[in-house]
Amino acid sequence: MVQWTKPPDKWVKVNTDGSALCNPGRIGAGGIIRNPKGELILAFSTPLGEGTNNQAEVEAAILGLSWCANLRYKNVILEVDSQVFGGWFKNNQEPGICLAKCRSCSTQSLNSITSNAFIPLERPIM
Repeated sequence: MVQWTKPPDKWVKVNTDGSALCNPGRIGAGGIIRNPKGELILAFSTPLGEGTNNQAEVEAAILGLSWCANLRYKNVILEVDSQVFGGWFKNNQEPGICLAKCRSCSTQSLNSITSNAFIPLERPIM
């Protein structure tokens, strides 16, 4: 069973998800940012045009991290449901679909970021 847990004090958690009607096909992204009490800070969703499910997952993470940076949150836990994306992010692999943009977003404005994809990472990603 998957269960959401609150972020630690002085952290926020952003949960994101991408979707594709077909693969490839019409894609979209959404997410939610919550504080240490589990209270809603921001929710977002947007259509992304045409692409793949993995592209949608990456773009959703980029949007979530961008919102955190715009809201000036420095300690962010990124939680995704895509094992593929989590593996790319955790292992610093380049899938060729804007992961570098995701990393750039996180390092420009955030002190610390942790990515969870089913199994939490043991180290911050910078």
